[in-house]
Amino acid sequence: MKSLWKRIRRLVSAPWSIYLFIAALAIILVSIGFMDNDEANDAKEICKNLGYGIAGSFWVALLIDISTTKSKRKVDSLDAKELLSQYTSAFLDMRDSVLEVAEIRFGADGERRTFLEWVQYAICEENHDESSDEYWENTFSFYYSVEKIKNISELLRTELLLHMDNTAIDREYRAHIRNIHSVASLIMRDWEAEKWQHAIRRITKTLLPSFLKYNKEFEQYFHTPYSVSRWFSEEET
Repeated sequence: MKSLWKRIRRLVSAPWSIYLFIAALAIILVSIGFMDNDEANDAKEICKNLGYGIAGSFWVALLIDISTTKSKRKVDSLDAKELLSQYTSAFLDMRDSVLEVAEIRFGADGERRTFLEWVQYAICEENHDESSDEYWENTFSFYYSVEKIKNISELLRTELLLHMDNTAIDREYRAHIRNIHSVASLIMRDWEAEKWQHAIRRITKTLLPSFLKYNKEFEQYFHTPYSVSRWFSEEET
């Protein structure tokens, strides 16, 4: 019964209390118009006509609200799919960017590594021919991929998830998105403070496991050793 009422409430954007008040007012006015007495016939006729007018306006407003809300929910659903697609793509971009960083800093060595191995190699391995400014420039694509994760998770947290139901599953997913956003923010802070090992621990211990918990279909991309971007097959190299 509670679930049914929740679905009914989502049919319109305005509070149902407003529609119930208008409907009750229309019924009262029409009822007054049909009261069985001979007094104040003009007043009764006015009340009856006013009640009919309010009732007609009530149905028109209700139908328009239902139609508009239904259309908006369809748009929200399409936006949700697009935003979730961008969210998963941001993690895959992070996977590819660490390979790009390794190739920029050390050149392509043909080795196949898992994502976590690539992160450790590309970010923490020293290159004595590289200045501090060059390091920042060479690793920027990886930093930018984490920033994208932070920004997209913030959109999911503040805009999209407002349209989700308050079920246990939805509450858990909202907590997951908040956690992703918080961890990505901390990684960026560690990065800017040049605390590379702190950033890597957050990626390997929290960020990636949290993402894969809800996106198990992408586990192979991160746990299987690779030496090329996901846009190319291993055979092409």
